[in-house]
Amino acid sequence: MPSDMGTVIELINRHSTTVFMKVNKGLPVLIESVRRLMPERAYLARWIGLDDEAIYDLLKYNESLPETEYLSTALIRR
Repeated sequence: MPSDMGTVIELINRHSTTVFMKVNKGLPVLIESVRRLMPERAYLARWIGLDDEAIYDLLKYNESLPETEYLSTALIRR
């Protein structure tokens, strides 16, 4: 996961679907990038396949997101 917004925005604009892995520390940059671009879809998934699995719609989720783990994944559809 890139740490700067310019790179995140560039990657989202470059591909129709972008997958960011290991999102944890880059979550604030990702959220701000998604809010600026307003893509068609944007999801954050954590603990995929485990009991505590959670999927968040980054376009509709207005509350503070819980801390993400190292293996959280984001999918952005332009």
